[in-house]
Amino acid sequence: MARAYGSLVVWLAPLLVVVVAAAAYGSYRYLPSIASAPTTSDALLPQHPQALAVERKAAKLFGAPVATPYAVVQRDPRGLSASIQRATVAKALAVDKQKVPALRGMVAVPILNTLGIVPSSREHGTTIVTFLYFPHSTPAGLAFTQTERYAQYLGPRLRTVGATGAEGARIEQFNLLNSRLHWTEGATVLLIVLIVGIALRAVLAPILTVLCAGIAFLISQRILGWLETRSGLAMPQELQGVAVALMLGIVTDYSVFYFTSAREALRDGLPTREAVHHSTVLNTPIVLTAGAVVSFGVASLMLGTLGFFRSFGPGMAITVATGLVVSVLLVPAMLRLLGPLLFWPGLRQGPPPVRRWRKRVSHLATRKPVALLLVLGVFAALAAAATGLRNGLPLGLQLVKSLPADNPVAVSARAADQGFAPGIVAPTELLLQDAGIENRHPALGRLQAELERQPHVAGVVGAGDQPTGKRFGAAFAPQGGAARYAVIFDSDPTEAPAIGHLERLERTLPDLLRRVGLGGATVGWGGETALGVETVQATNTSLWRVVAVAFAVNFVFLLLFLRSLFAPLYLLVASGAALAATFGLTIYFFTDVLHTTGLPYYIPVAFSVLLLSLGSDYNIFVVGRVWKEADRRPLQEAVAAAAPRAGRAITVAGVALALSFAMLAIIPITPFAVMAFAMGVRILFDTFLVRSVLVPALVVVCGRGGRWPRGSREHDLQDVSDPAVEPLQREIHGRGT
Repeated sequence: MARAYGSLVVWLAPLLVVVVAAAAYGSYRYLPSIASAPTTSDALLPQHPQALAVERKAAKLFGAPVATPYAVVQRDPRGLSASIQRATVAKALAVDKQKVPALRGMVAVPILNTLGIVPSSREHGTTIVTFLYFPHSTPAGLAFTQTERYAQYLGPRLRTVGATGAEGARIEQFNLLNSRLHWTEGATVLLIVLIVGIALRAVLAPILTVLCAGIAFLISQRILGWLETRSGLAMPQELQGVAVALMLGIVTDYSVFYFTSAREALRDGLPTREAVHHSTVLNTPIVLTAGAVVSFGVASLMLGTLGFFRSFGPGMAITVATGLVVSVLLVPAMLRLLGPLLFWPGLRQGPPPVRRWRKRVSHLATRKPVALLLVLGVFAALAAAATGLRNGLPLGLQLVKSLPADNPVAVSARAADQGFAPGIVAPTELLLQDAGIENRHPALGRLQAELERQPHVAGVVGAGDQPTGKRFGAAFAPQGGAARYAVIFDSDPTEAPAIGHLERLERTLPDLLRRVGLGGATVGWGGETALGVETVQATNTSLWRVVAVAFAVNFVFLLLFLRSLFAPLYLLVASGAALAATFGLTIYFFTDVLHTTGLPYYIPVAFSVLLLSLGSDYNIFVVGRVWKEADRRPLQEAVAAAAPRAGRAITVAGVALALSFAMLAIIPITPFAVMAFAMGVRILFDTFLVRSVLVPALVVVCGRGGRWPRGSREHDLQDVSDPAVEPLQREIHGRGT
């Protein structure tokens, strides 16, 4: 099959180029582009979240929920005058009574830190937070625009800082992503051109690589746009930034594999036709299998419980599959058409010199005692890095805190934090329902006192605390049978610490209710922190399910390609250890060095699958080359000959892929910095430690038994011997040792 495709490339290269060009033009001309809009809250949440159900129930019982993702902040550290406070309340009442035409359809509820609502407030008389409530059907973008208009309505004379809230943070994240994405794309393209150009000492090869990636990205984005319109599957806004880095990275990987083989054959004097045939036959099975592993691996995200994962999975799978198809069709065809010109001016006749010390190190590493020490040493280093996971994964929604410090939404939230407590912008709603509960004031008062004494609770508003009247902010439902509290934590409501505090409070609450005499009440939690708890719990459930399926997918493809039962197991153990080390180091870096509160909740699930599959990609390339050599010579000699040659291509490809993802850090949002760090660290682990040291050492330690049940001389899926180049191959193999 591979040999037949090699012949097709040799004789029909122009036709393959025309096919790819026609596909690119057709997708651009006839398929819709992917929608450009912020990720909706629904896509980020579990199905049927209880927190939203509690908020709707509270709105029905009380007229409005406690929690709202829209707020406006006023602050003067020297103190807000009585006239400013009166004017703020008067303006809120005017809006509430629909007397301001431009702000109709909203309700404004100002909270002053003068009133002592939050006992642990850092200041008094300096800050007002006005919560804005909109009809449930109001689109998030329109609601936040109205929130900004309300801030303008208050004006600078009333010391207005600006609009803030969870929805505002999501919209600002989307705007920042759009504004920096082109910079990310440009920087990534420039880096790939430099890396591939320097590695191959060529001008046209890196340009062809970027051209292939650009064509593949265009086609993939149009396919995703078509899928979005046909299926209603909304692609997350985070998809585009990651898709750019992934597409450039994998197309560079596959191009480098083709380029290095063709370049070596051309250097040894093979005619262009035979060199391209050799490279195509040798690499196409490896590239196809590697691409299939990544595509099917990331598709396992469809088993996640969040809409984000169910969209991200097929989006990434289509991105990888498109890059794979374009690479397999276009790169060998252009190699055939351009030939040695593709590697000008760095193509020289004769093989590159092999330094003597490299030979000695390579042979030394293939001795079993040395290989065993290398295996133990690498696993020990990975285990040390993985200790960052000893306390689990600190996951949060990362909304306001993920924005740059000078972003208006972040500035306003920080002003509210300084005047009240960090949880004031999004208090958590505790809803209690029981017949006659409105008449049990002593028990409700005792419960409020107990809640205020809980760790990390900055304040509680409940029975007897009704600063905004009977309708909004009321502690008791007008029809009876329900009471509620607003619980304010001492940390950002959407970050990992607050989510952890609420989880502990949820476990403690049943005992508190029994102690104060409210054991029969039905409990509900609402607000951003409650949504965070449900989202993180759903993420943890998805993590084990999706990762287990991804391991199974990788195992099946490794089993089919390597035709061995034992080798896929130790290769996946090595990949799993590198994955744990990656997240351990990521946690250390962001929590201990940068002092953030944790990781974005979706990164461990989405990127575990992606990193695991990319690791198998390199496994296939390294072990496939080693075992092909082992069909001709003793295993230790095969490792010494094949691993360094495969390692050179992997080094170029790995550095390019790592830097592609590192460029995501240009987007000034914390989740993209985490993505850039985690992907970069893992790929560098794979490139310089796992695939270059650990995997060859594992092959040596496991010996021929590691290939069981495959025979030592058996022809396999990557046995792509070519009669036209066999004499040359034997000569090259002899030089490799």
